[in-house]
Amino acid sequence: MYDTIAFTNETVDNDKTYLEWEGKVFGLDVCGATILTRDAAGLIQSVRLYHSPLQVLARFSTELGRRLSGKIDPSLFGAFA
Repeated sequence: MYDTIAFTNETVDNDKTYLEWEGKVFGLDVCGATILTRDAAGLIQSVRLYHSPLQVLARFSTELGRRLSGKIDPSLFGAFA
């Protein structure tokens, strides 16, 4: 859904990789961080995705909910659905 996205910084600390990024979504500036956690075999165990600013996150969540309607539980989108 992003118009553009560029990763601007990467830090690896043991089993975690921290990725900072910035871009555009719906023509609006957005930035954030992604945290990847790996298991003992080096496989991705979890992904945490953070967006900013809040107004863009709310719009992103609403659009994601619309696109996934009927495919996953709508309660996953909380107050932004």
